[in-house]
Amino acid sequence: MFKADTFDILLFKCKSLGAKLTRTYCNSEFDHAAMILKFATEPEEVFLIEATSNDGIIIKRFRGIKRSIGRMYEKVVLRHLEWVRTDESLRNLEKFVKEVRGREYNFTFDMIRKR
Repeated sequence: MFKADTFDILLFKCKSLGAKLTRTYCNSEFDHAAMILKFATEPEEVFLIEATSNDGIIIKRFRGIKRSIGRMYEKVVLRHLEWVRTDESLRNLEKFVKEVRGREYNFTFDMIRKR
């Protein structure tokens, strides 16, 4: 068994009506995704970056999500990315996170239809 690492992906199957509509419309088992972040300053903690319509793009601790499994989330799946996490890739990720954190996020089904 492995531990979650930076760049791994969490896939969520949420229980809300909006989530069910999203899964149906997209023909997917999952309706939400987040990327794992690990920080050298807190090596035992698992963080994630995600975009939600309520909070925008945020970083939060996984333990908060863990408490909601069963109540808000029917299923949470970790997809481990098998690759070498280079210093350059981590610097690029850090730059990306600084640029997008706190931005608003908005999603509508019209956005998919326009594609």
